[in-house]
Amino acid sequence: MTRTACTIVLLVVAPALCAAKPALKVEPAYPTVGRPATVTLTGVAEAPKGLRLKVTYRPASQTEETDDMGELGATGVRWTPTSPGVTKIAAVAPGVQSGGAGGGSIQMTRMLRLDESLDLADADDTTYKLQDDDRIGLAHPLWMDAKQIKRWQKLFGEYELVPPFEQLARPIHAPTREEKKGTEIDRFEEVEINPLSLRGHLERGQWLRGEPQDGGAVMWYLKPFGRADVTAVLDFEPGYCIGYADESEPQRITSIAFVEGLHEYRPGYRIKGVKLSQVDPVVFSEVVLDLTRLVERARETD
Repeated sequence: MTRTACTIVLLVVAPALCAAKPALKVEPAYPTVGRPATVTLTGVAEAPKGLRLKVTYRPASQTEETDDMGELGATGVRWTPTSPGVTKIAAVAPGVQSGGAGGGSIQMTRMLRLDESLDLADADDTTYKLQDDDRIGLAHPLWMDAKQIKRWQKLFGEYELVPPFEQLARPIHAPTREEKKGTEIDRFEEVEINPLSLRGHLERGQWLRGEPQDGGAVMWYLKPFGRADVTAVLDFEPGYCIGYADESEPQRITSIAFVEGLHEYRPGYRIKGVKLSQVDPVVFSEVVLDLTRLVERARETD
């Protein structure tokens, strides 16, 4: 009888899971005009003296403006946006900034699974007891070499273990040579997608629906990746009506890009995208995997 295993988990020591530099936490994650937000510094025991919070806007004028919101102390800064188009939130001081597209590095110390007794065990079935400062994350095949993947696949096969989702055999995607030179993924531009399929697939995949525009049209989705401090932005045309998606025209993907940190995206100006060669490989792979499966399903229903 086949036994179902909890997925392999990646065990990392706390300092390695944090960003290589301090990071900013914003609540709510996407600040909007007139709604109070709190910005605090994470990843350090206390905020360095003289650390100041600066917010950059790109309103309808399409010209960026930066405001100094004051010193970022132990309790953070309480702030209410007065202009739309927040594109960057940064902590400014020598040696401290808000982070970049690469995020913090991951240093794996052990790869483990939950055994039948709900104990953590490695590929040799040696149990491991969690330490107070350990952190657990899901293992991604890009963090493993071929030998490690083969070893775990063999163990799962011998024990007849079935992971609850695709993991060890997860497809991997990387930018092409041409894509590495630019900031946008253009491999999906010619595909037309049913709006209900587009909405259902993306929202099940934890993409955030863009704010409806005039007439209730949704024209973009966002997917933030906290560890990498980067957000994927997916634009499409002509947009579907929030209340009548089933009656909307087929949608065509026009742009897939990545931006650093948090922002309030608006159509009508071009965002400054991160070069695809600098995007975290796991983030890039997962975004392309999401869209590849969306497009495959769209072609199957044609």
